[in-house]
Amino acid sequence: MLFQKIINSEWFPPVILLLLCVILFPLKDVSISPDSSWYLNTALRIYNDFSIDSFIIRRPVFPALMALSFKFFGVSVGSGFFIVRIFFVLNVILCYFLGKTLFNKALSITFALLVLTSFQVNICSFLLLLDNIIPFFLLLYILFVYLSFQTGEKRYFALSGGIL
Repeated sequence: MLFQKIINSEWFPPVILLLLCVILFPLKDVSISPDSSWYLNTALRIYNDFSIDSFIIRRPVFPALMALSFKFFGVSVGSGFFIVRIFFVLNVILCYFLGKTLFNKALSITFALLVLTSFQVNICSFLLLLDNIIPFFLLLYILFVYLSFQTGEKRYFALSGGIL
């Protein structure tokens, strides 16, 4: 009875997907491109000198998130990649919720598993670029726009506009 209740819970599929993401994280070396070194350098400047001058740069959100990761996990390339991997996991979970909102639970699990096992998405999660972060915000925008038209609530309109 308890097992059936847990399986039918609304949070069971996302938790399983999260566990699969953690288990399936392949371990390999980290590659650094010129853009990656720029992001790491900018994040290090934000981390060391938290002033307004640090934020007068192009694309300040990703380096700011990396600086936050530096604060919690220490200054290293690995902690910079932690943010990219977090957004990889969030993309999989967001795909589940988007599929569940638009279609049904079975399709949402299939959608999330396809994203989880996609070769290109996994490769991009080992590059210190915006390739996992931009799709997260785009999918979140699509979810909030759909919810705003579905429910008519103004807070979803405001959230979708803020995300975009």
